[in-house]
Amino acid sequence: MMRDTIRRFIQNEVIPIEQKVGPFVTEVPVEYIVALQEKAKKMGFWQMGALTEWGGGGLDIFSRTLLMEEASRHRFGLVSPALNAFGKEIPTLLTKVHPSLIERAVKPAVASGKGCFIAADICSNFVAKRESQNGWAISGNQKFVANADQAGFGLIWAKMDGSEETGLFLVENNERVASERMVVMRTLNFFHITLKDYPVSGEHYLGKGNELVSAMLKELQILLAARCLGVAQEALRLCAEYATQRETFGKPLEKREAIQDMVADSLVDLSSARLLTWCMAKKLSLNDATEEEIAMAKLSATEKAFRIVDQSIQIHVGMGIAQEVPLERWYRELRLARLELAPSEGIRKMLALSSFQRYH
Repeated sequence: MMRDTIRRFIQNEVIPIEQKVGPFVTEVPVEYIVALQEKAKKMGFWQMGALTEWGGGGLDIFSRTLLMEEASRHRFGLVSPALNAFGKEIPTLLTKVHPSLIERAVKPAVASGKGCFIAADICSNFVAKRESQNGWAISGNQKFVANADQAGFGLIWAKMDGSEETGLFLVENNERVASERMVVMRTLNFFHITLKDYPVSGEHYLGKGNELVSAMLKELQILLAARCLGVAQEALRLCAEYATQRETFGKPLEKREAIQDMVADSLVDLSSARLLTWCMAKKLSLNDATEEEIAMAKLSATEKAFRIVDQSIQIHVGMGIAQEVPLERWYRELRLARLELAPSEGIRKMLALSSFQRYH
């Protein structure tokens, strides 16, 4: 029922706005997003992963995965599901945050829908230096951080100075967080954030970084896979629809075996990636999914969605690379998705080594 409701919301509310603003805009005007968010709140679809006592929906990761796929079935869907009508997702691990920070940072972020930024890349160079018995000063920087311009707070993965351990910290997004905009793939906004002696107390420390970041990445990878499935479904719909309408040399494309093969292969790719993603999302909701299993779902969804969009562009020929059709946008964005959170080659290496290890 919820999936059907979101599907109608996308068709009746989101897509008309995209058609109104046109295919060439990089960002949808704020007034449209605010109007969508008000409608979503009245429907009860707001911050679906946040706890109900925070003002969210309190749904598990499996439910959110199914709904995220539906919310991504439109032009801006991969980077802004439902044009952020339901608010930006926040990690479930925020249940571990100190009560004072929940009131001061988490609840306002849930209410506004602006979410948080996450600087937890393995290449980050943040260092937390002990300043007092119960306090640290964090310094360092990281590139390609999303949502740093709007988020009410951020999560920083930092090395603990003088130790081999790492920690995960919550920092409030104030004037001490310097951010520089970086535009990638022509339309996507990321930020280079810098912290210099940012003071944090014990309440800002969420726990051991390696463990918490690993748990957070499982959730983020599943939701990314779901978004990829949504745009892949739309790409498959577009190419099948186009093949029934377009004729070349007096023969519809749907009658040509090469086109039939592309559509059939895309359908198999989509179905297999979806079933794998759903399976791992269900296991994750039961706290029974391994790091390798989640990474496998992310790898499958991002790679197969990219291939489906590529095949759809091939079927559309010239129109496939025109901005009037969303395929070229998805092609660019999915290229980034294959690098996001965990690069495809890194996942393959992990899966292979894990498999080899069983036979040593």
